[in-house]
Amino acid sequence: TAPATTASANLRGAWNFENTAAGDREAANNGGSSSATAQLIGDDISIIADPSGVFGNVLHFGAGASSYMKINQYVNTGAGNASFAMWYRYDTTLDPTGDKPAVLLQQDGAGRSLLTLRPSNQYHTYVNATDVLSNNTVARGGWQHIAVSFDQTSRKVKFYVNGALDSEKNMGTSAVNAVTALLVGSHKNIGTMDPHSMKGDVDDIRVYDATLTDDQAAAIYAEQGTALVRKQLGTLVSQARRLLWIHTRALEPEGYGDPAVLEALRRFATAGDGVEVRILVLEPGALVEAHHPLLPLAQRLSSVF
Repeated sequence: TAPATTASANLRGAWNFENTAAGDREAANNGGSSSATAQLIGDDISIIADPSGVFGNVLHFGAGASSYMKINQYVNTGAGNASFAMWYRYDTTLDPTGDKPAVLLQQDGAGRSLLTLRPSNQYHTYVNATDVLSNNTVARGGWQHIAVSFDQTSRKVKFYVNGALDSEKNMGTSAVNAVTALLVGSHKNIGTMDPHSMKGDVDDIRVYDATLTDDQAAAIYAEQGTALVRKQLGTLVSQARRLLWIHTRALEPEGYGDPAVLEALRRFATAGDGVEVRILVLEPGALVEAHHPLLPLAQRLSSVF
C-alpha cells in the first residue's frame, strides 16, 4: 500500500469551529470517519473570530485554569498508531512568566499527557510514561502548527513543527491500552497550575488513526499555513521603510510568489531613493529552474534587490 500523503488520509476527526457560533457549548466534528461532538467546559472557553482574519472561528482560552474542550471516550493511544495535529496561538499576556508547562492535548482517566509546551519552548509528550522533548524551540505569541505522531509498533514519536519534521525519538514502552476522552487545553487534573491550562487560541484540531508521513504532515500544515505566510509577509513588507532583509531556505513560492506579496515588494522597491532589499536564500539552486515569480521583479529593479 502506498503511504498516505493527503491531509485527509486516515483522518478520524477534525474540529475547525466554522459551524460553531459564539455561545455554543458543543462543537461538531467537521471531518473524518467519526461523528463525535466535542463539549466546551468551563467559564473561560469560547468561540471567537480569529483576530488575524486567517482562521475564521477559533477556540479561545482565557486566563482561567478550569476550562477545556472534551471529546468523550475517543482515543486509545496504546492499542495502535495515532497522530494529532492542531494550530494554536499562545497568548503571552495571559501567562507573562511562562515558567510552567502548558497543556495542549491530554487524555483523561488512565491516559497521559499527549502534548505540552514546556517553559523551554520545546514540545513534550509523556504518552508512554517517558519524557520526550522536541529538538527545536518555538516562539510564543504567533500562530504555530504542531503535529505529533505515535508509532506503537516501533515505540517512536515524531514531532512536526509548521509542517517540517523536527525529530523522531524513542517514547518508551509503557503504553496505556484504554479508551479515554481527549482533552484540549487542560490536564486531566482539572484546575492544576503545574502544568497549567492553555492560554490563547486553538484551531483545526485533528485526530488520525495512523502515523503521519512527512508529506502528509506538510500537507496538513499547508492547508492553513500558506494563507498565514502570505498575510504575514504582506504585513512585513508593508511595514518596512528603508531596508527589508529576508532570510529563507528556498524563497517558498506559496508565500514569496503570491501576487499580493509581489505587489507589496514592488511598491517598497519603487518608493524612493535609498531603499534596499536583501535576500539570503539557503537553497538557491531551484529558483531559476522553477522560474520563481520574484526573479523578474528583482531583475527589473536590480539596483534595489
